[in-house]
Amino acid sequence: MWVEMSDPDPKERYVGKVAHPPKVMVWGAISFWGRSNLHFFSSTVNAAEYKKAIKEAMLDYLHDAEWMAVPEGIELTFMQDGAPCHTAASTDQWLEENLPSGWRYTGRGGWPPNSPDLNIIELVWNMLQDKGIEHAAWTEEKLCEVIEDEWWKIPQSVIQELYFQQADKMQLVVDRKGGRIPRVGHTSKSVSYTHLTLPTKRIV
Repeated sequence: MWVEMSDPDPKERYVGKVAHPPKVMVWGAISFWGRSNLHFFSSTVNAAEYKKAIKEAMLDYLHDAEWMAVPEGIELTFMQDGAPCHTAASTDQWLEENLPSGWRYTGRGGWPPNSPDLNIIELVWNMLQDKGIEHAAWTEEKLCEVIEDEWWKIPQSVIQELYFQQADKMQLVVDRKGGRIPRVGHTSKSVSYTHLTLPTKRIV
């Protein structure tokens, strides 16, 4: 590993690694006011499992002050990417029937392929991934524990700041015609799921 000779603490540039880091698939949702429970998948995500996660982790706690804390009657956009389980016909129908009145959602064709990922929650997943490395969560069980614990430790003010930064980020994407932009924020009323994988190396 190479570091600058002027680096005051080169040991801080080192991140331990394992040959086969653990990987878990988890779904979670955030709003400006709160966050959902986390849903850990035990197998490949299909439309049925995806709908179950939305209901049990988010919709059942949508207006709970200790969870999502979404105000009654507000109109939001349920954001999801173009994964097959998101755009399945059965998912579309289920969302139409189960999302609150006045809500919209990004269905088939609503998330362009190869587009800049402007979903706020991706930055939240990055925070959790960093915590997995910090806590040396090199087993699946430990990784799940760290994710669950750190999810609730993120201050809501941090998530709200990502929302505040979103307009500037969208403008940067326009100005750069879809090119790379500085890391400044990420999309309002966002919902997503992702693989969380501890990388074998980390660039600092």
